[in-house]
Amino acid sequence: MRIEPKHSIKDERFTIDKLHQYSLSIQVSPEYFLCCVTDKSENRCLFLEDYRFDRFQDEKELFVHLLEIFEQHSFLTAGFWNSVRLSVDTPKFALIPSTLFDSSALNDYLKWSCPIDPEQDKLLFYHGLSNDVVGVYAINSLLYDWVKSLYPNLKVQFFHQSIILIEACLKHAVENSKKNFLSIFKEGGILHLVVVGEGRLQFYNQFIVPTKEKALKYILLTMQELDLATNVAEVMLWGNVKEQSPLFILLNNYFDNLSFGERTPSLKLGLVFDELEDQEYHSLFNLSFIAP
Repeated sequence: MRIEPKHSIKDERFTIDKLHQYSLSIQVSPEYFLCCVTDKSENRCLFLEDYRFDRFQDEKELFVHLLEIFEQHSFLTAGFWNSVRLSVDTPKFALIPSTLFDSSALNDYLKWSCPIDPEQDKLLFYHGLSNDVVGVYAINSLLYDWVKSLYPNLKVQFFHQSIILIEACLKHAVENSKKNFLSIFKEGGILHLVVVGEGRLQFYNQFIVPTKEKALKYILLTMQELDLATNVAEVMLWGNVKEQSPLFILLNNYFDNLSFGERTPSLKLGLVFDELEDQEYHSLFNLSFIAP
């Protein structure tokens, strides 16, 4: 059975003949598969597709879906991209203070929060522009090896979604001269919270939230822990949440300074993307701007 995308948007500027100057960004989650193509010569998004699954997929089910999507796609398997980046949304991650980080201890960092199987998990780390923390994370080895085999002539870069969201928030703080804010990212049934204080990362975590009430509970507990007042704190919302969404309506009753996040000004979008709101596809669009 053919898997059809929920959204498929292509700019008329897109051409197969220029794949060598395009960056392919892929985002994989138990709930969805997203991809976009960016022309790096002008930082313009030319293509976006969004596939949603009807329920959480385990790693084997997810891999089968990915095989089907790539097999039926007209250009995802092309091997001559300028660059390929893949981000995963998985609970197998940890943030380690950079001053304490030891690259030989990746398994030790992860084993306290989630089970790690050396046969099935590829352990990676990323030390970003923030310099305060190092992201340590695991990617399914089957997925890792398969993606690398698709693009043998490229150095595929693998990230955890937490890294994309944290780096995007810190970049947003610099670009907009904002030193203190709470960023809420909601895509499907997973909630990500990022708190920036004095322009630096103060807090990050992700939660499974089957209901809007559960999401509110985690947000309020986080704010209480960090001593953030709901009537003062600036709260920005990104993801597949819109003004008429039940979550936005609920949060709007609790926060005086709630607003939707803005799209990164570094990215250009043509008129064909006008149907998208600024807060949508936040992590996917920022993937191509993460420093290698």
